[in-house]
Amino acid sequence: MIKKLASMLMAGAMCVSLGAALNVSAEGERYAKSSDYVSEKVTKGSDDVYYFSHGYDYIGFKNVDFTGMKSVEITGICNMLGSRDGDKVQIRIDSDKGQLLGYVDFGIHDPGKIKIFKGSIDSVTGVHDLYFVSSFSTSSSVGIKSFVLSKDEYINKYEPIPDSAVIDNHSSTWTFTDDLGRRAADYEEVGPIRGDKYVGIFYWTWHNNFETLAPLNMSEFAKLHPEAKYDFTNVAWPGGVAHFWNEPMFGYYAGIDYWVYRKHAQMLADAGVDVLLFDTTNGTNTWRREYQVLFKALIDARKNGLDTPKVAFISNFAPTNTSSKENITRTYMNAYMDGKYSDLWFYWKGKPLIMANTDQLKARDGDAADSQLMDEIKNFFTFRSPQPSYVTGDTTGTQWGWLEVYPKHGFYKKADGSYEQATVGVAANHSYETHTITAMNSPYLTGRSYTNELGTDLQEGAYKYGWFFKEQLKSAIDIDPEFMFITGWNEWIAGRNESWGGVLNASHDEYDNDVSRDMEPTKGDMKDDYYCLLVDSVRKFKGAEKLEAAGAAKTINMNDSKAWEGVTPEFINDKGTYNRDSVGYKGCNYKNDTARNNVIVSKVSRDSQYMY
Repeated sequence: MIKKLASMLMAGAMCVSLGAALNVSAEGERYAKSSDYVSEKVTKGSDDVYYFSHGYDYIGFKNVDFTGMKSVEITGICNMLGSRDGDKVQIRIDSDKGQLLGYVDFGIHDPGKIKIFKGSIDSVTGVHDLYFVSSFSTSSSVGIKSFVLSKDEYINKYEPIPDSAVIDNHSSTWTFTDDLGRRAADYEEVGPIRGDKYVGIFYWTWHNNFETLAPLNMSEFAKLHPEAKYDFTNVAWPGGVAHFWNEPMFGYYAGIDYWVYRKHAQMLADAGVDVLLFDTTNGTNTWRREYQVLFKALIDARKNGLDTPKVAFISNFAPTNTSSKENITRTYMNAYMDGKYSDLWFYWKGKPLIMANTDQLKARDGDAADSQLMDEIKNFFTFRSPQPSYVTGDTTGTQWGWLEVYPKHGFYKKADGSYEQATVGVAANHSYETHTITAMNSPYLTGRSYTNELGTDLQEGAYKYGWFFKEQLKSAIDIDPEFMFITGWNEWIAGRNESWGGVLNASHDEYDNDVSRDMEPTKGDMKDDYYCLLVDSVRKFKGAEKLEAAGAAKTINMNDSKAWEGVTPEFINDKGTYNRDSVGYKGCNYKNDTARNNVIVSKVSRDSQYMY
């Protein structure tokens, strides 16, 4: 303690006393156990850490001298497991609704370990009561043990990767033939790239329960146990599992697998996808621990020159959902406030896009800072209200869809009669018999092999062809919106309920190969057929570059690298090598540290005798 005190004094720290009754000019840490004000739901741990249980919880201290202070250091704990997002702890004076001086970000997942979290504060003079107020902490995920104030500035500057770092690899000229014999659309078929068209894909970051659940392959299980399909209590069903509709090509990966996110960044960039839209539609959950790993992968890929997709969030569907305020506030404070991740934001009509309703963005009574924050959020984003219905279309004039069945609608009609947005889906948990939402294992499901025109293709392996998707794509192209929303990339989890949507033993979002809606490559016989379909569909919507013709013949001196100057075309590959070492779902671990050659540029020349 003496050594720590000496180091703080040398750093210019002014630390308040341990007890409320002691002289405020005494030096030392002040501990949460000596706090003077504690809100009702704050809980005390065995380690003298005081934990917030929900937003607006507070811990307060009397008689703190703020004169000359510029920053605060809080010693505490952050647990970001599950739906927990850490916290942006508010620094307030004189009451829990008093003047807001700044924030301390608890955003490093390290449960059970005491860490120091820092933040800057606005300058005030004199002695005040100090309050630490939770912005959105849940389930005792953030705790405070002690704090000190300091005269040193705390600078946490974010350096965005400029767009000039992006290297055009001309991926829309790349060719493929998949195992179904389908070729990629090219310039001759779809024409030049239309710069006013954008593609977004629904993306799931919530693979966060991998620590406790083992994966179950539902496509394989359904083959082995057809009798269990509508029997919730059948003994064949194992417990403690995550129900995957199939095994992903990259294994049953966790939501913190950096390697997988780098691969996704590369694959979706090369496909021409402009934005990942994250599913944060359930409660207050935004899955911050997971998306921070994804964001790092996207940033690192941008450093390597990849034109990675940008990011946006989809909040709760219903305007009346009381979780929306905390959900949107979490999203703003963790992914946007202070300019953090600004190089990843997807802009729409001049502001970052969010699919969310603003109805619940109301300040609590008597809290000027909260009122200012709500106004700040409302003015920061371009809001588009999410429409959950698969059949209704835009009912307010301000909605965007995420998934529909045929026939389709355009969303957000503009003054000239055209539309901002339309959706394209791989399948839908919708009954073609009752025309209502239903479980994915319903016998009347609009799955991958279903079309409105012909019904369900019952041929073996029909799901590989994407009939539902192709019918949707044709309709969306006819609507010709600015933005095409594709559902989806990597949901994977089927879920299982005793009853849902009129189906017993219901899997509400996914089930097996045919009744699932992911385009990420999978093991089994589907392989990368839907990734190829994604690439093809993006080109049909946005266009493609014209393949550059071969340049003039040139003899190459193989001992002179400069001899290649002027040889065209130049074939550019994605740059970046990275190893894999990550847990997956329970029982799965993935490691790959083999050396890889990363060929960045290739050229071909020829003369009358040789090809080089």
